[in-house]
Amino acid sequence: SRFSKIGGEMVPHEGVEDAITRILHSEFREVAVSGRTDPAKGERLIVFYSKQDMDIPGVIAGLRESGLPSIWIPKADDFFKVDELPLLGSGKLNLIKLKQMVSNLGK
Repeated sequence: SRFSKIGGEMVPHEGVEDAITRILHSEFREVAVSGRTDPAKGERLIVFYSKQDMDIPGVIAGLRESGLPSIWIPKADDFFKVDELPLLGSGKLNLIKLKQMVSNLGK
């Protein structure tokens, strides 16, 4: 469930999270990637981030420069600032809460 099917290809959310984390030079989890229905491509990537001063255009440019396929690169409109990411006590993402956050975007 940590994949989005975009234009017929499976895009791993964790791979996108790792790439963004490398660009941010962060040792902490500051991003969570999920998918959202998109009428044109099937799904689109959604990025929730907790970093206070995140340079979204810089992150997108860094993803492009890293050589990732273009379907792995979220659009600037699909980055959403949150106070905190939904984590379990173990530090792993709470995938149920993450999906709820995505479904609340349309409201």
